Amino acid sequence: GGFALRFKNLRRSLLLTLALSVAACQGGAPSQTGGNTTAAAANVAVPKGSGMIRGTVSVDQAGGGLISAGGRNYSLKQAPASGGSVAARGDGATVEGPIGPDGSFALVVPEGADYTLEAAVPDGKGGVTKVVSPTPISIPVAEEPPIVDAVSLVTRRTGSIQGLIELKDAKEGEDPEGVDVFLSGGTSVVGKAGKTGRFALTNVAEGTWNVVVSTPGYKRQVVKGVVVKAGRPAMLDAPVVLERETAPRAGVTGSVQTSDGSAILGATVSFYPKDRAALGADDVGLDNFTAITNDEGRYEMLNLPPGEYSVQVYRAFYKLPPRRSITVAAGAPQDLGVTRLASTVAFFGKVSGQVKDEAGNPVDGAVAQLDPPVTDQQFGDAAGKFTLDRILPGEYNLTISAGGFKPVIVPVVVDNKANFVLNLPPQVLPANKPLNDEALPSEPGIGVVSPDDIIGPNSDIYTEVGEDPAVETPAPASGALNPTITYSDDERPARVVVTLSGLVGPDGNPVELDSGEVTVVEDGKVKAAKFTEAEKSGRSLPVDVAFIIDVTGSMGSALQGVKKSALKFVESLYARNIDAQVGAVAYSDGLEGNPAGLIPANDPGALTVWGFEYLTPFADDDGLVKPPSGERTLRANRVTNFLSLLTPNGGMDIPEGMLDSIWWAHNNGKGASKSGASEATFGWRAGAQRVYVAMTDAPVWEQGGAEISPASTWTVPKLAERLRADNAVVHVVAPDIKGLGANSGSARGLAQPLAEASSRDGASEGTGGTWTPLLIGSEMDLTTLPVAKILGNSIKLEFISYVSAEATGQPPREHQLRVIVRKGELQGETTLTAVY
Repeated sequence: GGFALRFKNLRRSLLLTLALSVAACQGGAPSQTGGNTTAAAANVAVPKGSGMIRGTVSVDQAGGGLISAGGRNYSLKQAPASGGSVAARGDGATVEGPIGPDGSFALVVPEGADYTLEAAVPDGKGGVTKVVSPTPISIPVAEEPPIVDAVSLVTRRTGSIQGLIELKDAKEGEDPEGVDVFLSGGTSVVGKAGKTGRFALTNVAEGTWNVVVSTPGYKRQVVKGVVVKAGRPAMLDAPVVLERETAPRAGVTGSVQTSDGSAILGATVSFYPKDRAALGADDVGLDNFTAITNDEGRYEMLNLPPGEYSVQVYRAFYKLPPRRSITVAAGAPQDLGVTRLASTVAFFGKVSGQVKDEAGNPVDGAVAQLDPPVTDQQFGDAAGKFTLDRILPGEYNLTISAGGFKPVIVPVVVDNKANFVLNLPPQVLPANKPLNDEALPSEPGIGVVSPDDIIGPNSDIYTEVGEDPAVETPAPASGALNPTITYSDDERPARVVVTLSGLVGPDGNPVELDSGEVTVVEDGKVKAAKFTEAEKSGRSLPVDVAFIIDVTGSMGSALQGVKKSALKFVESLYARNIDAQVGAVAYSDGLEGNPAGLIPANDPGALTVWGFEYLTPFADDDGLVKPPSGERTLRANRVTNFLSLLTPNGGMDIPEGMLDSIWWAHNNGKGASKSGASEATFGWRAGAQRVYVAMTDAPVWEQGGAEISPASTWTVPKLAERLRADNAVVHVVAPDIKGLGANSGSARGLAQPLAEASSRDGASEGTGGTWTPLLIGSEMDLTTLPVAKILGNSIKLEFISYVSAEATGQPPREHQLRVIVRKGELQGETTLTAVY
């Protein structure tokens, strides 16, 4: 039936069925045996002219309800209701009965009528928690007394969300009355604002929610991360202000009905744009637009950007209809007509089995758990036997594990049949073998770590990109953009942080990105990623900047400019909320005696590096003061002192030794810094953007150059390729001088693609940096460089990895991270192998 969904859809729809639906469904043919009942219920006598409705009532435990985040919905542990009653109301008749100790109930009602169930369960605080079945249960007239099984009614701890809505620039006589307010994620919790703009969403399960506010003619708003606790209102801190919509908008209306034409309340109608890149800036992050049907089964979505969409209708306990494609245009709303849904009856099933070792002995205390996690994990008994109960129909991966054994993954299918039990053959756990990728399910879920332990700390990550189960891995995006990325772990479990460096367009100018223009793919799967611009990141985007400065005799004027502007340049990074470390390397060419004391002394850089200072924090909150002028100044440190000492030194010929100087720093070289500091490495931080600002007024020596050690293996294209592979970016300040002779090249090729012969190797693809012309004999003002702007455009992308070591309980392994950027006609992508 409708629950025989493919695995990828079960993650969302099946869990939503458990967590969001409080449902009782009409049975198919009348049943004398039923399913999911207790002996007590079965023993109730049913006289002629009557029928029976029987089922169970469950309550959420441990704070209960729904936790919704990171693209997944989790229903917490449920237990049979203790005490309380169930009433069946229909056609003027009300029949009430108690809930048994095991949560079961059985009501004898007059036949030939439709009934609505209402359960009332003590909440432990002197009150009751109620739940009502959304679908009437029909008891037909039959020769034999009909018995109909109801799917379990689930009561949960609930609270409310309350707030105020304001209309900005409202016309005379216009007020917020009727503005739609609902919860995202496909729930049926919906409300409308009153004349003064006040609204209240009631019966909201405990958890973290996004509140959507929408009305025709105004831009839709989403209030994220509203935390609801049972028995108390969650008050929005500030009014939700709706601004007028100026972009063209299209409207869609329609209705959702049962097969016999009855209206369906609370159905979710989602609109997925086929071309996300075409969405305007105001719509970025709203990858699907959602409407909820009213008590007449009607829905309307009047704020769609014109374009092509696929439409999906969903309601718990109804068969999922196929998607339909539509094209909408600005103007009068388009009526999509009636969508009819066929109801289903869902019977709970069981999965049982036994766990043994390779010698045939039972494994005591083995753990059996399903993915998706729709029931609690089960510990096997002393005989190795386990039974997972109350499982909705569908396809699952069953993981069986025990300490000292390799886990086993077993695909299982629970059929939609009464009293269904899947008895598995004995499962053998291989002993004392290393864990490997074979133990991972094809659709990885959360393993040994509790879902709450992962979702709770990561509740700020919402499913805005990649929530559509039909999203396919994007096609290759080769183009003019050359993105570079780094990654790092976060202290929050299973959270991966990817830093996307600021991009440079083919015109050499910075490229500003919106969230809808960046896609993150992990191991071939599109991720729901939190998108944070550098300036809004709270100084959480680390950047390591190394100045690579030519100090030969002809650089006298440029060096004066560097000294004057270096502090202001770094201050501009700090002002843009960038966590910066800064280091510097001064280079010449053909040096004697290894003046910088490089280790080893035969490093090719020993002939080029005149002096250096390791990467060091250039500024922090403790190191900033505010003089009377109100201007912030940076404390002096070893790097600023080093820069102040730079003077023209030797050279007076061309080319210069930039390439080996960069490689020495990139390779975490050791040596004697000018301040006397002794560090283990140059100081690059894991997960930080690696940025070079290289300055020269001449071409650069390449492999085999006259004054450079023949041991040097670098040419401009080769070094650019290696740095790009390491996700490092070089910004070049140099004149547009092509290579002179067989062993020299243009520094510009380290930053930007050069189709012409920039080197004896020919063309270079660059590293995605900027090139700024340096006029020979002029001062170099670092604050005029686009580098600070580029770094300010960096993006932090955060997602939950359900295949990480923390989530699966497996050892860390390699994962492929892929970031795709599409900005209008511009596009590009990069990949990175990460271990976590």
